[in-house]
Amino acid sequence: NKLSTFASLLLGEARKKKREGLIDEAEALLKIANDLEYNIKTSFTLAEHFYLTGKAKKANELVNTSLENSDSKSWDLKLYELALKTAIDIKNKDEAKIRYEAYKQINAIPNPVLDALYFNLTGDSDRAKEVISEVNALLLSKQYLKNKFSPKSINEINRLKQ
Repeated sequence: NKLSTFASLLLGEARKKKREGLIDEAEALLKIANDLEYNIKTSFTLAEHFYLTGKAKKANELVNTSLENSDSKSWDLKLYELALKTAIDIKNKDEAKIRYEAYKQINAIPNPVLDALYFNLTGDSDRAKEVISEVNALLLSKQYLKNKFSPKSINEINRLKQ
């Protein structure tokens, strides 16, 4: 399908723009790709972009819509992880609890940094700090965090490390 191919090309161009630091241009390309060919890949990529650039509410709305259309375990894993991250960022404890349980059922080895953020949101800051203190240093590196978590979550992770 030509639309699908073109949408994939737009996703590739958006990745390139992000690497070049052209975040607004990347976002525009991601929006066009999603509008052109709405599917799990385009909507997830746009939702992840929103999350990583601090637009958790937009990301949350988009990822929740994507969850309704998911048809594979690998996409479910990515979508539930992102849904959990966005629920944590917007401080929606009820949604975070639902997403956390679903995420843990799908993923036998959940991300401990994400566990710590969830525990912190639910009021168990002692457990969150304990989990963070036991996390492999590579998972707390500046570059890893930047690629996986929003600025808001990174600030929270850094606070938990103290």
